[in-house]
Amino acid sequence: MNNTIETPTLENTMLEVTTQGDSITSVGITFLATSQLDSRRQAFLRDVLLWIDPLASTDGVLPRLNSGVTRRVDQISRASAVRVGKATVRAGNVGGDAVISIEVD
Repeated sequence: MNNTIETPTLENTMLEVTTQGDSITSVGITFLATSQLDSRRQAFLRDVLLWIDPLASTDGVLPRLNSGVTRRVDQISRASAVRVGKATVRAGNVGGDAVISIEVD
């Protein structure tokens, strides 16, 4: 796996990556103080998903995730899940922030 991701920098964005050995096990993305994914945030999210699994199809997934971040949840684990390649992705609005959780198989 390539350990470098090239994507535009976004203000008010936090990225957390958890690894085990050389493998990524999870990724967390928080877009602070927003409840929508504009085109720049969607491009960033698509870049991260393709970084995790270059063969994954993101067709139709980004609108579903954008819809997810408009829904308030008290914990991201309670948000509905979407499969993207070898990852399970959850999106929700936690405390006024758009939160994306990616668990890699």
